[in-house]
Amino acid sequence: MPDQNSPLKKSQLEQAHLFKGVEYESIIGLLEDCPVHELQQEDILLNRGESNHLLFVILSGHLRVHLELSVDPVTVLGPGEVVGELSLIDGQPTSAYVVADDHCPVLALNEKTLWSLVEASHIVARNMLFPVEASAPWRLHNLDQSTTAAGIRPLRGDRCPHGSV
Repeated sequence: MPDQNSPLKKSQLEQAHLFKGVEYESIIGLLEDCPVHELQQEDILLNRGESNHLLFVILSGHLRVHLELSVDPVTVLGPGEVVGELSLIDGQPTSAYVVADDHCPVLALNEKTLWSLVEASHIVARNMLFPVEASAPWRLHNLDQSTTAAGIRPLRGDRCPHGSV
């Protein structure tokens, strides 16, 4: 997957949930050195069970998320959505395969850049905590499975301040 070195467009970042409400000028300096990977149809971005040290922001195109490559995807992610954030944050192996459905440039953020963005903007931190993408239920299900496997009881109903998860 070749990298692109052209400058990021403001419109590409504005569509990303991670950057919603964030002033472009306050973060562009942190993102200038982040590579853009140009995925072609059927390129595999993430392999299930492998370590991952990057968060990917979909700039255009679509990514399919599969629990098994031979089975239909559990979800399809589009422009502005992110993938890889759970494994980047919790350090656990990836829980799914992520495959390009079509030509799909993705912005790759390493852990240092992600935490620099969080420090530079509390809005980025809020956006990380409260995903609104259509894939949020799938992500929460996988997080629930991971925490249960680790012996951590997930918050439910009356134990969760925001209702049922």
